[in-house]
Amino acid sequence: MNISVRVLGTAQDGGIPQIGCSCLNCRSARQDPKRQRHPSSLLVTDPSGPTHVLLDCTWRLPEQLSLANDRLRDQLPHCVLLTHAHIGHYAGLFYLGREIMGATRVPVMCTPAMAEFLRTNSPWQGLIDWNHIVLETLTPGKDFALSPNLTGRAFVVPHRGEYTDTVGYLISGPRKGLLYIPDLDGWEGFVPTFN
Repeated sequence: MNISVRVLGTAQDGGIPQIGCSCLNCRSARQDPKRQRHPSSLLVTDPSGPTHVLLDCTWRLPEQLSLANDRLRDQLPHCVLLTHAHIGHYAGLFYLGREIMGATRVPVMCTPAMAEFLRTNSPWQGLIDWNHIVLETLTPGKDFALSPNLTGRAFVVPHRGEYTDTVGYLISGPRKGLLYIPDLDGWEGFVPTFN
């Protein structure tokens, strides 16, 4: 069985067009919806389960999950991997709360710093307190299982750290791997370490 990847977004936190921006890309996207882009996110699927893994949970979550509904069939992903606490990467978690979806115990995997951020800030702590999400902390550099055929590994990425650290993910299947780095301050001198 082949592991598959669906690209759900390729833009910066605000998407394209971005509010308050009048650059050529944003102006074009306002005139032509085909040029619009969602914030960075991926859905990785192991069809043997099936298991669906969402990388980053953006504020455009409903539209992004619709893009993958042929795989999800109106279900939520089996788990969410978060990279860091810039708003475009985790704000979609609010859709899981009782005001909208009322999800139950969705696994959210992240670093200890990101977990602490969610536990100590409203409204995110309510998602935990009311069992809409369950935090699972990851140690960068150590493998973790996502499904019988998928493993993940977080690694530290140089990026502004106002609230938490930032990680990228290496998702490995039976034959190939996927590198997900949505934010990076620069490639110069950056060498991801996987062991």
